[in-house]
Amino acid sequence: MNNNFDSPRLEGMEKFLKRIHLIFSIIDEKEIENPNMVVYSELCRDGLKKEDMLDDGELISNEEFFPIWGDIFKEMTTKNFDLVKYYSYSKQDLELYFFFFQNFRIGERKKFIKLYIPVDYQNLKDAVCELIEFLIQSQIRHESKVSKELRSDNIVVRVGIEDVKSAKKIIDFCNSNPIIKKGLNQVNPFVPSINGIGYMRESGISYNEEMANIILKYVKFCIKENKEPTIKEFYEYFKNNIDSEEVKEIFEIAYKGKSELDANKQRLLLDALKATFNEYGLEKTVFALTNIVKNNDYSSISNNNPNYKYRDLLSNYVSNEEIFDYIKLVLKTSENIRDFSDIDLAISNFCNLMFEDVFFLKLDEILTDIYKKDGVAGLYDMINNFDLNIYKNLISESDYKKYSDNYLPFFAEAIPLEAMVKALQLKGIYYTKDYDEVIKNDDIIELYASIKSETKYIDSEEDLIKTKK
Repeated sequence: MNNNFDSPRLEGMEKFLKRIHLIFSIIDEKEIENPNMVVYSELCRDGLKKEDMLDDGELISNEEFFPIWGDIFKEMTTKNFDLVKYYSYSKQDLELYFFFFQNFRIGERKKFIKLYIPVDYQNLKDAVCELIEFLIQSQIRHESKVSKELRSDNIVVRVGIEDVKSAKKIIDFCNSNPIIKKGLNQVNPFVPSINGIGYMRESGISYNEEMANIILKYVKFCIKENKEPTIKEFYEYFKNNIDSEEVKEIFEIAYKGKSELDANKQRLLLDALKATFNEYGLEKTVFALTNIVKNNDYSSISNNNPNYKYRDLLSNYVSNEEIFDYIKLVLKTSENIRDFSDIDLAISNFCNLMFEDVFFLKLDEILTDIYKKDGVAGLYDMINNFDLNIYKNLISESDYKKYSDNYLPFFAEAIPLEAMVKALQLKGIYYTKDYDEVIKNDDIIELYASIKSETKYIDSEEDLIKTKK
C-alpha cells in the first residue's frame, strides 16, 4: 500500500475506497438489493469506535434518549420564553429516524451551513443536552437533528447560509465543551471539516448519498479494469463523472484540505462589510468591495470602529482573491449563479444578498406605524393597496432597480407580507409543524399584529396557540 499521503485525510479516503473495493470484489452485486445504500451505510459508519457498534456490526440505537432530550428542550424553551418560541419535538418523533430540535425554518430556504458533530454513544446523551442549552442561551437560529443510530454524522446543526459567526461559535463550543470534546468521533474523510467538526454549505442535497453513488461507480470501474483504487485516480474520475457542481465544490474542499475561506476570515470580511454599510450605505459598500476585488484597493472600507480597524485588518489578513472566491461560493450555493465574468454584477448580487433584510426592516417600521394608527384594518389596506412608491422611497434610486429585479416580479402584496414574515422570524415565530404547510396570509397578519400589540404566544405540539397577557 502506498503510504506517501499528504495528510491522514487523504489516507482515510483511500482506505475507504479499498474497503468498498474489497466488499464488492467478494460479494456479487446482483445479490445486493441496494448497492448504493451499502456504500452510504459504510460512509455513515466510517470514523466510529468499535464500542459504538454491536457485535454483529449493526449500529447502536440511541432512541431511548429522545424523550430525555425532548423534556430538556421543552424545559429550556419554557425558561427562555423570549429566546425560543417554537419547537418541533413531540411523541410522534419517536417513530421517526431523527430527533428534531429547532427554532428556525432553515429547511424552507434550502440554503444553509451544515455542521456534522459526531459524538460516541457513551457521551451522546449529555452532549446533546449541553448543545441544546448552548444554542438556546446563545440565541442562535438553527435547525438541528440527531439520528436514532450512531453514525459519523449523528448530530447535524444547520444555520443560515450567511450566519458564519454562529457556525464558528458552535465549532468553538464543541471544541471547548469537555463532554462533547471527549466524545467526538471522526467525520468521514470525504466531508470538509474544521477542528473535527464537519462543515459545508448546502442547498438541500444529500452530499453523502451523492458521494456514495460516485464511489460505487469508481469501485465498479476498478473491478472491471482489475486494479486497486487510489485516491489520486478517484479524484480525476470524480471530476469527470460527477454531475452536481455543488457536490464537486464540497469534495474539492475536502480533498485539498481547505475550509473555504477560513471561518475567522469570513467573519472579518462580513463584519467589515457591515461596518462599511452602517457608515456609508449599500451603494458605497458595493463600490468598496468592487475596488478590493478589481484593484486590490481596500481604502473605501470603514476604519472608524473604535474597537476594530476593519480596513487595516482586512487588507492585512484577507487577500482580494480569497474575497472573490468567497463571493462566488456564496452565490453558487445561495443563488445557483455560475457565470462570474461580470465582476460588477457578481459583487452587486452578493451585497444585495447580504443586506436584503435592510429594506424589510425599514418597511417593518412603516407597518408598525400603520398598525398603531389604524389597527389590523390598516395592515390589510396596506397589503391590498400597496403603493410601490413607498417601496421606492425607502431606498436609494440606484438600489431600487436592484431590489425591484428581485421582488417586483411577484404580486405587490407579497412585499409587505414578506416584511411581516421577517419580523415574525426575528421573534422566533415561523411555520407550523408540517414542513409543507405555510401560514396563510390572514395568519401572518394576525401573528404580526400580536407581536406589535405585545400579545404573547406559547408553543403547543400542534401549533402556535395565542394567549392574551
